[in-house]
Amino acid sequence: MVGKLDRVSKPLCGLMVALLAGLAGCGEKVENRLADYETPYDADSFLSRNLHPTVHFPSGLTLNFPGYVVGIEKISRSHIGPDPAVVNKYLITKGANAADDEDLQDLRGKLFREPKAMAVTHILRYASIGAKSPQPDGKAVDSSLPGRIDACFLYSIYEERDHSKPEAAGQAPSRPCPAAIGNDEIDVTKPGNPLDVPARANAWEHGLRALDRLADYAKADIAKSAETDRPYTHLLVFSMGWNTDQFEALRNFNSIANEFARAVEGCPIPGDKYCVAAHKVRPLVIVITWPSLWDWSNLLAVGGFDVLAKLASFPIKASDAREVGFGPANYLINKALAGIVADPTLKEKLKAKNVDLKVVGVGHSFGARLLAQAARSARYLAPGLRPAGTGGLDTFFALQGAFEIDRLFDGDGGRHSCATPTRQLAEGFNRVVLTASSKDAAVNLAFFGTYAGQHDGYTASKEKPAYCGLFTQATMDKDGACLNLNGTRQACATLAPLPKSASPDKHPPVLYLDASNSIQYNTHRTGGGAHSDIYRENVGRVLASLLNSEDTLADCPPAYKGLRVFCRPP
Repeated sequence: MVGKLDRVSKPLCGLMVALLAGLAGCGEKVENRLADYETPYDADSFLSRNLHPTVHFPSGLTLNFPGYVVGIEKISRSHIGPDPAVVNKYLITKGANAADDEDLQDLRGKLFREPKAMAVTHILRYASIGAKSPQPDGKAVDSSLPGRIDACFLYSIYEERDHSKPEAAGQAPSRPCPAAIGNDEIDVTKPGNPLDVPARANAWEHGLRALDRLADYAKADIAKSAETDRPYTHLLVFSMGWNTDQFEALRNFNSIANEFARAVEGCPIPGDKYCVAAHKVRPLVIVITWPSLWDWSNLLAVGGFDVLAKLASFPIKASDAREVGFGPANYLINKALAGIVADPTLKEKLKAKNVDLKVVGVGHSFGARLLAQAARSARYLAPGLRPAGTGGLDTFFALQGAFEIDRLFDGDGGRHSCATPTRQLAEGFNRVVLTASSKDAAVNLAFFGTYAGQHDGYTASKEKPAYCGLFTQATMDKDGACLNLNGTRQACATLAPLPKSASPDKHPPVLYLDASNSIQYNTHRTGGGAHSDIYRENVGRVLASLLNSEDTLADCPPAYKGLRVFCRPP
């Protein structure tokens, strides 16, 4: 018996020793494929890689519909810059008035005050390839998985580079996007183009320039769609919030976008003009991922300190969201995407299809803070970068926004009566829709000011004289219908109509939705009460209603037994 135990125990002991040695890092170390390219940016740790996993798994971690991912990371300024001379090429040095200048100097100061800066590190394009798979040279071959989503790189800093050259040098991304889209020739392999991997010291600037290449591709996508009966109608920019790595962000983007699509496709009466208009809505999606969590905070969960770490990170990540909004997201929305909207040839193509292309921003929590800062920051772009008469967001949908509601307005907010208007919706915003829920515990962490997602913000919008005439209050019910204060169902767009004039005093009020009966559940693997309850069909339906060009809900027959979210009240 002893002999048998001995014969069994020796192999088991050997196996345990081998396992322990492996866990301890003994033996030959096997490097990650991209380690040599990540290490110079200090982006090679396990947690740092959670901010760019799409670089490691471009085919496995994807949007499940056509669109773009803009990956932003926080990297040491000693590696990527920028110095003041570079920043001044893209952002002004002095604000137009005292309030703007104070805000501008605070934002510029953060760029140079802190040891790390936010930079675009990678951009991916996702395309539905149908029955043909595109090759890097633009040619197509029969696909063995028709309908799959294909991923390619527009830009990545995690590639080979020539450190001896100060300007862009090195190969294009290892999986470059096709050289041609439709009739618009776009060659990512051309030497000297913005996709060439930059020398590290220029990575901040080259990240901005790569957003122009994204715009080239997006414009080609839209132009090609204009040749069909389903042209793109909106550029839809998503940004997620606090404590969300890229894995989770892409899951969340997919959830909201697919619920929106289901709502559009599920409009109940196909022949009704409301549903006919709904079925024409087709957004081209661009998502922004950014480091909204501390790299090491998840490690503290082992000791039970993760909550304390996340609380400590709150003011830091609030500041980081503003930096992304001031820099990369500002350039993306107010320069790159604004250039698409302003393009005269594209305008004519879309006009023939009765399409007036709009830019829409949807942000959750600190993602809403990021987009709010981006919309406001159009005024801070250097002269000549922003196309005349463009920029900002045509619609801004802030889901449980973690930003002060005062950030939506310009002018003095200190009045004590409603007699004389002293504030207006800030330049960069055209239509704003906010949700607030009494079940949200996360936004109550705000140390000062009233956050948009707080129910106290909704109450203040009704009661404080400083907000007279600036808000329209309504309710979002459990199914995603918009109800006016009389409790009557309306198209959400009628409660927040787009302005008929560019004059600031013609801007409509902000639509403030009390979503306490809709955003009401805790979401799996999240904290903050109902803060993250935004990935269900109810939110998709509100977004679908906001983007519908038809103001009157569908005329559902009395015998209709389905969901009446999109039906006129009886």
